[in-house]
Amino acid sequence: MKYYPHQIVLLSLCIILGREDVFAENGPAVFTHAIPGKIELEEYDGGGEGVAYHDDKIKHGLNQFRPVDFVDVEKTQDDNGEYNIGWTHRGEWLQYTVRAEGGTYTPKIRAASALSGRILIQGRPQGGAQFKPLTAMLVNTGGISKWKTVEGTAFTLTEGVWELRLTLETGGVNLNWIEFVSGGAPTVDVPALLTGKALEEKVDAVMQKMTFEEKARLCIGSGPLSFAGVPRLGIAAMNCGDGPRGPKHPQGTAFPAGPGQSATWNTELMHAMGEIWGKEARAKDLSVLLGPAFNILRDPIGGRFFEYYSEDPYLNGALVVPMVEGIQSRKVAACLKHFACNNRENNRNKYMSNVDERTLREIYLPAFKMGVDAGAWTVMTGANGANGFLLSDNKRLLTDILKQEWGFDGFVLTDWCGTRST
Repeated sequence: MKYYPHQIVLLSLCIILGREDVFAENGPAVFTHAIPGKIELEEYDGGGEGVAYHDDKIKHGLNQFRPVDFVDVEKTQDDNGEYNIGWTHRGEWLQYTVRAEGGTYTPKIRAASALSGRILIQGRPQGGAQFKPLTAMLVNTGGISKWKTVEGTAFTLTEGVWELRLTLETGGVNLNWIEFVSGGAPTVDVPALLTGKALEEKVDAVMQKMTFEEKARLCIGSGPLSFAGVPRLGIAAMNCGDGPRGPKHPQGTAFPAGPGQSATWNTELMHAMGEIWGKEARAKDLSVLLGPAFNILRDPIGGRFFEYYSEDPYLNGALVVPMVEGIQSRKVAACLKHFACNNRENNRNKYMSNVDERTLREIYLPAFKMGVDAGAWTVMTGANGANGFLLSDNKRLLTDILKQEWGFDGFVLTDWCGTRST
């Protein structure tokens, strides 16, 4: 077996420090890190692409550190560490071998990100068949050079040697180190917790196990189009995607704009189109498709009328029903938007629609009511206001009508940048 010069230095340090490091021939080291403890993230065992393998070996002039991998390892600008790893592509992952004392651990990661980067941490016993989610972390420090220590939710490992995998699911992140600290809310035996319970009882049981931080994190999202989930409680991450013309994707199907869809007057065609949207959303790993959109075309300066259906409330509702059913037949949530009275783009975040009760009931609400009755799982509020209150805070529309009168039991999300208060 032969070693590269940098490996000899690392091996010497490991002997001094009493580390169990094993070097692969002509390749990088396999480190066994202690948990609880800190891992310098450049000390990975391997990775995959997207991994950080998208960089060429001379891009940063640091190929002497890990000459085989060509990973984006660079001198860090952080004042706490020597190197950092740059991730820019969804799906990049790096793997680490750890020896756990056994217990509950809270991860703290030193990172910098201008985007909302979501990092999934998975684990398996050494040599195990399949990685399982342990926890997920949201990183958004406000800049690629603004380093902060971000804390995630805790998870449990039994005593022994484990393989941990860190995967970038959204955004882009610079990473310095990760530390696993003893303590935190423990992993829950979810199957045992839920056995024998009805659906609402299952929801209540999981909610009772959630920490305040976990509940708050579910409410604020974990990236431009995602929710973090709570892996320790079996709550998976949820990715959203536009939109009203089907899932956005360079290789996706190009569907007609909203007025073109409504001009068909064809409910069977709308159902078939919804099924295809659901299939393509599943292929993109989306849980929620942000559509259909069907506000009333009432104002000639409506900037999003290419997304909406028509000026006829009954026609809109008749087309929304099969669209919702088609999308959700593929286990993807349809999202009714933009609730409600949203029909202009000028001053879109502040304007107020003043609508009397009869007009509200006969023109603006019927299609939404039909979508809710069809079983839509999500509703999105508009960025505007109605009758004196912004839609994200409108008790009359959201609580009195949508939830109490119509019995909607899905979840409501605001339009992007549409949350005005807590």
